[in-house]
Amino acid sequence: MGPFVEAWVRVRGNDADAKREARHRFLPPLEAHLHTYGLNHISEIADSESPFTPRGCPFQAWSLGEFLDCSTTSCGNNFS
Repeated sequence: MGPFVEAWVRVRGNDADAKREARHRFLPPLEAHLHTYGLNHISEIADSESPFTPRGCPFQAWSLGEFLDCSTTSCGNNFS
């Protein structure tokens, strides 16, 4: 997710507006996932179609790491 969001922000000018839009577009589904499958973690993979059922390891460190990196780097310096 991280490289995709970083590229998405750069293509849109890499400014505060692009980061804000990315934050509102890409982070809320992952924030919601923190409270459903692996409590306070993000699962390894999910189905590609709705309802995006989580699969694989429910406590994947690199998935959570990408979320945190996007939250603080690609999408700005806050979580909301």
